[in-house]
Amino acid sequence: MSSTKLLPFLAITCLLAACGGNPASAPSGSRTARSQGFQDQRPIVEAPAATPDPALRVRVDAATTRLDAVRTIAGKLAFRESKDSTEDRGDAAIAFRRKPFAARVDIVESDRLLAHGGSLLWTGGTKLRIKPLKMPFSLEFAWDNSQVVSVRGYRIDQTDIFSMGKVLRHPAARLRALGEKRLRGEAFFCIETFSPASLPGITREIIGIHAVHGIPTYREMYEGERMVHQGQGYQLRIDKPIDSGRFEL
Repeated sequence: MSSTKLLPFLAITCLLAACGGNPASAPSGSRTARSQGFQDQRPIVEAPAATPDPALRVRVDAATTRLDAVRTIAGKLAFRESKDSTEDRGDAAIAFRRKPFAARVDIVESDRLLAHGGSLLWTGGTKLRIKPLKMPFSLEFAWDNSQVVSVRGYRIDQTDIFSMGKVLRHPAARLRALGEKRLRGEAFFCIETFSPASLPGITREIIGIHAVHGIPTYREMYEGERMVHQGQGYQLRIDKPIDSGRFEL
């Protein structure tokens, strides 16, 4: 392979390794000051098992119905996820359009250093397009390819805003109201849930319904007593026009 072809190939390989299950983690202390990630944010609460609450179910049904009607979302995402001794946390810019379906994630900051600036585009189905920083082209991968899933092996559809709706609306989900909390200056109503729709190994979740938008925008996942996933969509713009070029990669 010529040197002109080798450099782009190595750049792509490094980015994909950073996005997959064997990340190239940043050295300790290398996290930049610009990151808005969760840092050492503690879990919101550790609460006992849920009890039946018909009024809460009405509130949840309203939130998931509203979520089903959302046409566009644009804003920011702070994320944190861990598995064993590996952890990733950072920030991304997100954009979603229902028709024609498209979801894009641009990684602004990540503990997996080489993922900085990478972009991901999902237009439905089981394929994703990945574009490394400063590269003139993108590559296509299966959405469950080990190189493009999260630290815990989650696909994009398993941790997005809409997946929270699936967890909350499951008829066998047990729910418990935890009250209003604030993070990044935004208020949301938190609900503890034990749901059959949670991902394998997740024993409970805390999901926050945004006080203004009325949809789920915050999430904690637990494996036993350990929080292993935390995500918050913030500074979101709901049902506002998004330029079609935003969904080109």
